[in-house]
Amino acid sequence: MSTAHEIIYAALVAAGTDAGGRWFPIVNNSNPLVMPFGTYQRISQTPENYMAGAPALANARFQVDVFADSEADAQSLAVQVKAAMATLSLTLRNGLLLEADAYESEVKLYRVSLHFSVWS
Repeated sequence: MSTAHEIIYAALVAAGTDAGGRWFPIVNNSNPLVMPFGTYQRISQTPENYMAGAPALANARFQVDVFADSEADAQSLAVQVKAAMATLSLTLRNGLLLEADAYESEVKLYRVSLHFSVWS
Protein backbone atom coordinates (compact mmCIF):
# COMPACT_ATOMS: atom_id res chain seq x y z
CA MET A 1 0.00 0.00 0.00
CA SER A 2 1.33 3.44 -0.91
CA THR A 3 1.82 6.15 1.68
CA ALA A 4 0.11 9.54 1.47
CA HIS A 5 3.52 11.04 0.61
CA GLU A 6 3.94 8.67 -2.34
CA ILE A 7 0.41 9.26 -3.60
CA ILE A 8 0.78 13.04 -3.40
CA TYR A 9 4.14 12.92 -5.22
CA ALA A 10 2.67 10.68 -7.94
CA ALA A 11 -0.34 12.97 -8.38
CA LEU A 12 1.86 16.07 -8.70
CA VAL A 13 4.10 14.40 -11.30
CA ALA A 14 1.22 12.77 -13.22
CA ALA A 15 -0.67 16.06 -13.45
CA GLY A 16 1.83 17.33 -16.01
CA THR A 17 2.42 20.58 -14.15
CA ASP A 18 4.96 23.13 -15.30
CA ALA A 19 7.31 21.68 -12.65
CA GLY A 20 7.38 18.32 -14.43
CA GLY A 21 9.12 15.85 -12.13
CA ARG A 22 10.76 18.56 -10.02
CA TRP A 23 8.88 17.78 -6.79
CA PHE A 24 10.99 17.29 -3.68
CA PRO A 25 10.19 16.10 -0.15
CA ILE A 26 10.77 19.01 2.25
CA VAL A 27 13.70 20.73 0.48
CA ASN A 28 15.23 21.02 -3.00
CA ASN A 29 18.99 20.51 -2.77
CA SER A 30 19.51 20.57 -6.54
CA ASN A 31 22.39 22.61 -7.86
CA PRO A 32 21.70 24.50 -10.03
CA LEU A 33 18.01 25.05 -9.31
CA VAL A 34 15.78 24.51 -12.33
CA MET A 35 12.57 26.53 -12.32
CA PRO A 36 9.80 26.07 -11.53
CA PHE A 37 9.82 23.40 -8.81
CA GLY A 38 7.88 22.39 -5.75
CA THR A 39 8.35 20.85 -2.34
CA TYR A 40 5.89 18.91 -0.22
CA GLN A 41 5.79 17.77 3.38
CA ARG A 42 3.45 16.55 6.07
CA ILE A 43 3.35 19.23 8.75
CA SER A 44 0.99 17.49 11.16
CA GLN A 45 -1.20 14.41 11.53
CA THR A 46 -4.01 13.62 13.92
CA PRO A 47 -5.59 10.15 14.15
CA GLU A 48 -9.30 9.74 14.59
CA ASN A 49 -10.02 8.51 18.11
CA TYR A 50 -12.46 5.71 18.80
CA MET A 51 -13.82 4.29 22.02
CA ALA A 52 -12.71 0.79 20.99
CA GLY A 53 -10.33 -0.52 18.35
CA ALA A 54 -7.63 1.08 16.30
CA PRO A 55 -8.39 4.23 14.34
CA ALA A 56 -9.03 3.55 10.68
CA LEU A 57 -8.43 7.13 9.57
CA ALA A 58 -5.93 9.90 10.13
CA ASN A 59 -6.11 13.53 9.12
CA ALA A 60 -2.79 14.86 7.84
CA ARG A 61 -2.00 18.44 6.96
CA PHE A 62 0.31 18.63 3.95
CA GLN A 63 2.12 21.74 2.78
CA VAL A 64 2.98 22.08 -0.90
CA ASP A 65 5.24 25.01 -1.80
CA VAL A 66 5.81 26.09 -5.39
CA PHE A 67 8.75 28.25 -6.44
CA ALA A 68 9.25 30.21 -9.67
CA ASP A 69 11.17 33.10 -11.18
CA SER A 70 8.02 35.21 -11.56
CA GLU A 71 4.86 35.74 -9.54
CA ALA A 72 2.75 34.79 -12.56
CA ASP A 73 4.58 31.46 -12.94
CA ALA A 74 4.22 30.70 -9.22
CA GLN A 75 0.50 31.50 -9.31
CA SER A 76 0.01 29.34 -12.42
CA LEU A 77 1.79 26.39 -10.80
CA ALA A 78 -0.30 26.83 -7.63
CA VAL A 79 -3.49 26.50 -9.72
CA GLN A 80 -2.07 23.32 -11.26
CA VAL A 81 -1.27 21.92 -7.79
CA LYS A 82 -4.82 22.55 -6.59
CA ALA A 83 -6.16 20.64 -9.62
CA ALA A 84 -3.72 17.76 -9.02
CA MET A 85 -4.59 17.50 -5.33
CA ALA A 86 -8.30 17.33 -6.22
CA THR A 87 -7.60 14.04 -8.05
CA LEU A 88 -6.23 12.17 -5.02
CA SER A 89 -7.93 8.82 -4.59
CA LEU A 90 -6.73 8.15 -1.03
CA THR A 91 -8.91 10.75 0.59
CA LEU A 92 -12.38 10.89 2.00
CA ARG A 93 -11.93 14.64 2.20
CA ASN A 94 -9.15 16.63 0.66
CA GLY A 95 -9.48 20.34 1.12
CA LEU A 96 -7.39 23.43 0.69
CA LEU A 97 -6.97 25.04 4.10
CA LEU A 98 -4.60 27.91 3.38
CA GLU A 99 -2.88 29.63 0.49
CA ALA A 100 -0.16 32.26 0.98
CA ASP A 101 2.13 34.21 -1.34
CA ALA A 102 5.72 35.15 -0.56
CA TYR A 103 8.92 36.43 -2.12
CA GLU A 104 12.13 34.74 -1.01
CA SER A 105 14.58 37.65 -1.33
CA GLU A 106 17.71 35.60 -0.50
CA VAL A 107 17.22 33.43 -3.59
CA LYS A 108 15.05 35.88 -5.57
CA LEU A 109 12.15 33.45 -6.05
CA TYR A 110 8.40 33.77 -5.78
CA ARG A 111 6.66 31.17 -3.60
CA VAL A 112 3.09 30.08 -3.05
CA SER A 113 2.39 27.87 -0.03
CA LEU A 114 -0.68 25.65 -0.07
CA HIS A 115 -1.88 23.68 2.96
CA PHE A 116 -4.21 20.73 2.41
CA SER A 117 -6.21 18.59 4.81
CA VAL A 118 -5.85 14.98 3.64
CA TRP A 119 -7.82 12.15 5.23
CA SER A 120 -6.38 8.70 4.64
